[in-house]
Amino acid sequence: MGYWEYLAAHPDQQASFDQAMVQRAQVLLLACVPVLDWPASATIADIAGGIGTLLAAVLQAAPAAHGILVERPQVLKRARPFLEHHKVADRCVLHPGDLFAPPPPADLCLLASVLHDWDDSHAARILAALGHSATSDTRLRIFEMLLPPTPPRTGPR
Repeated sequence: MGYWEYLAAHPDQQASFDQAMVQRAQVLLLACVPVLDWPASATIADIAGGIGTLLAAVLQAAPAAHGILVERPQVLKRARPFLEHHKVADRCVLHPGDLFAPPPPADLCLLASVLHDWDDSHAARILAALGHSATSDTRLRIFEMLLPPTPPRTGPR
């Protein structure tokens, strides 16, 4: 059983994973939201966006924009109350989806803390799926942590 299938079969573990992702988003991603320009009235799709932590912050920063949260069905069940709490649920569509299938069309796609989980071949498939529903005007913002190169070891081994 793969990791994502395991989480789907174990709701308690899925809830723990979701909470960890919320905390990660709050620390790593939400600092970016106030300093970036967001399209005023665009449709913004958050691909594999968890319960919508980043998307909620973006929609609060762009009050005329609309959102699409693309995520696995068992995660979307917890997304609606989160989005309602942040007062953006009325501007957000929940879309059950898979990273390897084209998402609904959007003006801007967000891909946050996703690609690092996959090897190059799978990452290329994820980006190709996004490209299938993109127009020439669609933009993509990728949020990932970059790790510095490992320094050479010094001293005794």
